[in-house]
Amino acid sequence: MKEAEKYLRDYETYVLDLARQSYMRRNHGLLRLRIENFQERSYQQVRMEIALPEGISAFLADDYSDEEFEAPYRPKPLGEKHSLITGSFAGRGIITARHVPDVHMFIENETLLCDVVSLRAEETLDLPLIHLMTSKESDELSLVLPWSITAVNALGRTRGHLQLRIDGVIEELPEGTSE
Repeated sequence: MKEAEKYLRDYETYVLDLARQSYMRRNHGLLRLRIENFQERSYQQVRMEIALPEGISAFLADDYSDEEFEAPYRPKPLGEKHSLITGSFAGRGIITARHVPDVHMFIENETLLCDVVSLRAEETLDLPLIHLMTSKESDELSLVLPWSITAVNALGRTRGHLQLRIDGVIEELPEGTSE
């Protein structure tokens, strides 16, 4: 029974991954963000946070751009007492020390987080592409996304709001799917 429940959870994740990949490939809900330093001073270890409103979810385009998702294996009809470890190690999810990205974006607790190693004086950086999805039913949405930014060599936190008007660009999650 546990194997069947795990299979169903894994299959739901698989279907959601395919839906997100299709959504991303059609450029639906695309959000392009840029961080600009207008000052003549460089900043180190910059952290930008953007809060997502209730009912809006986001995912990174890079997570779905070249990925081919494999459907989970169906459990055996009578279950398995013993399982053998087979296959090969692909090394997914490992970052080597020689390649440290300057920009790392991730989503945690309904917040977009972006860490920038260094933001030079008067520099503009394009951030990784994000796609927004909603569970709300509406032809037209206006979103207000509060943001804040800090750096280890700066005092305090700068805050603001990002106003988005969305008209038919983001789609609803299919019924019965969850995040």
